[in-house]
Amino acid sequence: MGICLFTKKGEKQFEARPYNIYLFPREYGYYSPQIAIDVSAAEFNTQHGMNWNKWFAEGKFFFY
Repeated sequence: MGICLFTKKGEKQFEARPYNIYLFPREYGYYSPQIAIDVSAAEFNTQHGMNWNKWFAEGKFFFY
């Protein structure tokens, strides 16, 4: 998930501060979510700097 905070610096100038938060599904009771990804999406994300190890190891857990 990405969030970008903007601060107005002038009449037509803004400073952008982007943040990335890696989310990863968590097992809940008997429910164990599955992860599926399209090959083209994996290639795109890899080419644009996706850190797959960080996603698995440090991703913030969430329930859906």
